[in-house]
Amino acid sequence: MQRGFSILEVIITIFVIIVGIVGVYSLVPRIVAISFANKDKFIASQLAKEGMELTRNIRDSNWLEQIGNPANLWDEGLVSDCGGVCNCLSGCRIDYTMLGAPDPVLPVYSAAYLNIDGDGFYSYSASLTQTKFQRKITISKVLNQYLEVTVEVFWQPDNSVFTVKERLYNWR
Repeated sequence: MQRGFSILEVIITIFVIIVGIVGVYSLVPRIVAISFANKDKFIASQLAKEGMELTRNIRDSNWLEQIGNPANLWDEGLVSDCGGVCNCLSGCRIDYTMLGAPDPVLPVYSAAYLNIDGDGFYSYSASLTQTKFQRKITISKVLNQYLEVTVEVFWQPDNSVFTVKERLYNWR
């Protein structure tokens, strides 16, 4: 009598292998969706960090201007007057292209999408490729001691929000 596999054992083995393969392949779309969501969260976190850095840059530039003109305020262009153009309490926009002027005027937040250039830099320049990200910077002065800065980055299609908050002080 020769020993070997019966047809029933072969069918059961094939069934177990097929169930395992189908299980693995059913996870692939979920893994891809999670990786795209994580990519969007990472980009949003970096855009929020950039917004905070740009705000901090304006404050630091004001300090440098105070060396030549002590009457210059450390929070010029950041608090609710914003050069009479916007109210940063309800939100402003900022990108790196706005920092060329000595006293940049922050435009009112208008749910405009950030655009990306070929080098991966984000700005509001209309000639670039539109992304799904929007950035809103809200600044309020608290007890004339510090600025409460909130940077929110919104993106579609799932109406996600990434928020960063920080206090900026006048250390000078």
